[in-house]
Amino acid sequence: DDNARHHRHVREAGPVGRTRFEAECSAAGVSATELTGDIAIIVSGAGLAMATLDSVAVMGGEARCVVDLGYSTLHSSQDLRRVLELVYELGCRVVLVNGFLQMASCAEFAAAIVSIAGAHPAGPELVARLAGNDAASAQAAVLGAGGHIARGVIEACGEAVELSAAVTDRRS
Repeated sequence: DDNARHHRHVREAGPVGRTRFEAECSAAGVSATELTGDIAIIVSGAGLAMATLDSVAVMGGEARCVVDLGYSTLHSSQDLRRVLELVYELGCRVVLVNGFLQMASCAEFAAAIVSIAGAHPAGPELVARLAGNDAASAQAAVLGAGGHIARGVIEACGEAVELSAAVTDRRS
């Protein structure tokens, strides 16, 4: 567990076995796992990561990656934008953002998401569930950028899976 590494007195293993995506996310202070599906999952905590990944899988979707931004990355605009850019470079069909922020601003988080999505106009669909501090303005920003807003985790996961299947059907 990279988040507890500072508690252990062991030799650093280095990036062995990590993909470029995972290594670059780690360098930005983010826990990330690259998978083979088509839905990128970006969350603001490990519990949300597990719940979101499980829900997507139960609904028949497959994750392309799971990114846990953690608290510190949400306060570094440069790191946050770099991680979001890395996610978009994976070529996923849907980006699913599940954020519950009480100490950081959902509006600042949404601004970064909308900025990166705007740089990729032909990119993936965007589905966001944003709750907490400044949630209303964050949701308005995502909607204004053509994204989809969901009120709950299950609704967000269901919409992401449906959009992924629709993109798949259009490409067939």
